[in-house]
Amino acid sequence: MATKKELAASIKAATGTDLNPDKLTAEKLEELAELAEQGEEGREAFDAKLAEYGLSTDGKPTTPGDKAPSAAPGDETPAPKPGAKTRRVRTSDAIAARNGEFTDPETRETIGKDWVDVTATRFVRDLITSGQVLDDED
Repeated sequence: MATKKELAASIKAATGTDLNPDKLTAEKLEELAELAEQGEEGREAFDAKLAEYGLSTDGKPTTPGDKAPSAAPGDETPAPKPGAKTRRVRTSDAIAARNGEFTDPETRETIGKDWVDVTATRFVRDLITSGQVLDDED
């Protein structure tokens, strides 16, 4: 069995995501490593699993109480692609109270405390299902 540091290194090599092995259990790292090894086919599942564990694709916490990394000054959230299915969403009250936000790894669209229209990717649907993000249709 690989060590936690070895698993984190293999995840970084496969996805570019830098994880702190001390912040995750060996089981979670093994699960992420398996998804990372699948390449692009497993990327959506990998990103969803990161969100489930309260991490973003840069390995930083996105759980309530930990502010997610914000965009650099002048780094605007891109508009949804024309013709793509969109959802009107915002973070849950608990996450919004701590200024938490999520950035979709595929589209780079940011979801914060204010209602925004974003592309309905698997990442967004998983956040809605988990209750971390509210859908305007609810």
